[in-house]
Amino acid sequence: MSIPIVSGRRDPLVKVAPHIFRIDLPVTEVLPTTNSYIVIGPERSLLIDAGLNIPESKDALDLALSKLNVSWRDVDVFLTHSDLDHAAGLTQIARQTMRVYSGMTDFRQRSIPIMRGEVFVGIVERICRDHDTPFSFDRDWWAPMRDRGTDDILVTTVREGDTLDVGDYHFEVIATPGHEPSHLCLFDEASGVFVAGDHVIGDSYPSVVLSSDTDELGLYLDSLKKIRDYPARLVLTGHGEEFTDLAGRVDQILGHYERQLANMREILDTGITDVAEIVYATTCRPRRKPWVERPLFGQMALVGATMTYLKHLVATGEYPDQYDIVHK
Repeated sequence: MSIPIVSGRRDPLVKVAPHIFRIDLPVTEVLPTTNSYIVIGPERSLLIDAGLNIPESKDALDLALSKLNVSWRDVDVFLTHSDLDHAAGLTQIARQTMRVYSGMTDFRQRSIPIMRGEVFVGIVERICRDHDTPFSFDRDWWAPMRDRGTDDILVTTVREGDTLDVGDYHFEVIATPGHEPSHLCLFDEASGVFVAGDHVIGDSYPSVVLSSDTDELGLYLDSLKKIRDYPARLVLTGHGEEFTDLAGRVDQILGHYERQLANMREILDTGITDVAEIVYATTCRPRRKPWVERPLFGQMALVGATMTYLKHLVATGEYPDQYDIVHK
């Protein structure tokens, strides 16, 4: 047995712009439905993101392409980033005729799933022990959220300022590290279509889970400000619904992280230095879900987010380098 796979409640294939369709991809029950988009061209089409490495994801893509009368032989792929719910599914769809565009120089550089973050598991286990709450981690149960797919996939690296042409669309590549180091967005000026991946989501706040020794939250905040004033008229996101007000949503996300950092400062100002206790303290704040009510995935994500905030506050010089900051 492994974690259940669920499908979204929306129409699985929806036209969102001329020659662009959204495909709802199945996910595990703890994740929001992942959006894949396909841009139909006269000769080659471009699939944006590939979902999890699960049969249900490939079935959804196969069905969508069949309805659109598009052959896999004529499809290339653009990865907004390398999280497993956007990139691992390449394992099932990769073909010799397919070019995979990515911010990575090697597919082996892709993100380590949070459920593989063994150091985070240890911190969660310690918090549970110290605060007398249940702990259980069945790696087989979590297998779909630990599966990064195969390493044996070639990628074509694209960088800031490169362009991708698909039919009438002339997409500019925009480097937006933060949510994930290789994250990229696309923008077509003529239509105003902005492909945001997980950089900006319309109905939730993108997570930043520390994955390196870099101040990734600082990178993310800078990347948000960088794209704020693009004249987008339609924003395609990695999860949830498309939206139109890019600047307004960026401002909301920036405000969210300002509040998160303010909460973290209040906790640190009490003198707590143990990272496990800092993580636990965040769940004792007003209007926050208690630790014991969070599923293991949520607990792991909270550890990663807390490490991200700590790294940022230390990197900016606001607090001394006295915390045992680790990444997944």
